Amino acid sequence: ESPSADVLSHVGSFLVDLGLYERAIHYFNRALELNPNLMMAYENRTSCYRHLARFEDALSSNREAIARKDNNLKLRFMEVRLLLHQGNIQPAEKLLDSLAGIEPENASIPLIRAWISAFRGEKGAALAVIENHDDPLYISNLMTDIYCLLDEKDKAIANIRRGINEGFERLQTDLYHYVYLLNNPFLDSIRDDSLFQDILGEQEAKHLIYLREYGDL
Repeated sequence: ESPSADVLSHVGSFLVDLGLYERAIHYFNRALELNPNLMMAYENRTSCYRHLARFEDALSSNREAIARKDNNLKLRFMEVRLLLHQGNIQPAEKLLDSLAGIEPENASIPLIRAWISAFRGEKGAALAVIENHDDPLYISNLMTDIYCLLDEKDKAIANIRRGINEGFERLQTDLYHYVYLLNNPFLDSIRDDSLFQDILGEQEAKHLIYLREYGDL
């Protein structure tokens, strides 16, 4: 008996937790062939593309989901993030302002505005938001991107290390898989740092183990 869309999506999610994004996309695509309305598969596929720095593919995936469910604000907020990943600040800010008018209390709004502030070099405004967050680990990836944008290299590396050391225990997922570290363009400013290279090597070793065990799944 062929697996259902839900089963295929769950396998994809398992592979995401291991940082095997390319394999995960394969399962999400299969799930969506069976059930084109499975929002979780769209969301996770979009996230995979984002972690691979395939931002055009991520936008296409997200917009395909929006076409199925255009009242889903979570998808709209993801579009803002993807536009920022591409450096498209003005359209991202315009869409964010529109979403803020619909759901002004959404917790993503101040975080994304902090990201925009970092793009503009407004260090005080950006740091005031992320460094006073109730749960820094929950926004660890965003904090790292902002630190890198602001050339706060030591803080960025320390934040990555903390995310690795504490993330799995607290959130049951590795916040900084090897492929993500390898592809994230915001990390370019710290790539030559020896401490970052140490982290990258450690995460690569984990990644190779996962590939050997699950790469043919």
